[in-house]
Amino acid sequence: MAAEMVETTRLYARTAGPAKAEWVERLAEHLVKRTYSDEHWHREHARVEAFERVTLQGLVLVARRPIHYGPIEPQLSRAIFILHALVRGEYRTAAPFLRHNLQLVEQVQQIEAKARRRDVLVDEERRVKFYDALVPQRVYNGHEFEKWRRQAEKQRPKLLFMQRSDLMLHNAEGVTAELYPDVLNVEGVKVALEYRFDPGHVADGVTATPDRRGRPRRGGRHDKSSSCSRLPHRAVRPGHHPGHPTARRVAAQQTGVWRWDS
Repeated sequence: MAAEMVETTRLYARTAGPAKAEWVERLAEHLVKRTYSDEHWHREHARVEAFERVTLQGLVLVARRPIHYGPIEPQLSRAIFILHALVRGEYRTAAPFLRHNLQLVEQVQQIEAKARRRDVLVDEERRVKFYDALVPQRVYNGHEFEKWRRQAEKQRPKLLFMQRSDLMLHNAEGVTAELYPDVLNVEGVKVALEYRFDPGHVADGVTATPDRRGRPRRGGRHDKSSSCSRLPHRAVRPGHHPGHPTARRVAAQQTGVWRWDS
């Protein structure tokens, strides 16, 4: 910064000294231009943040400064907060409602995995609407949310708790415990079944995990593998049967987990 510019045969600056960008930004507050980009949810800070760029007549004073975006764009920040913190669970809270609601989502996803269909769980937009109808417009970060929630739950402790019906497009009546059990008893051995609907993934289908604590079966691994190959489940690949070659192959590679792909 210079107090005076003098031009003779050349241009000279008089009374020159260093100037920090923050000085210019503070003194020229009414002249600087601020722009914002890359609005995003910050899980650790429990708030929506963005990057601020500050310029003065084209001169860049601040290139990329992270700031709290809530006070600047409260409506957009509130929408991002609801989606990421409440719907997707990217939020640390001791409140039991969030754990309850996320567990319900997992239960419905498990129903979809068993039925091998993606038409049971409601989409994120529907879940956003559930919270949007309850959370006040002034709430756009974790701090404001917790203040409101503590007061609201004094009157209605289950205010933010979802019901399964809030998350299901239909009842999925065909998915029953008889057709899609979580545990099978195969000749005295409990076999836990884990369902996954993810075509192309190595774990797609049903994973059967025998309980190693069960009593040993006659014939060891071969006999146990032959028994498991007879699991009566519709997700088992067509044509798979309890043949001894299959049982021997599974027994030879057995590490405690059996897989079937649909």
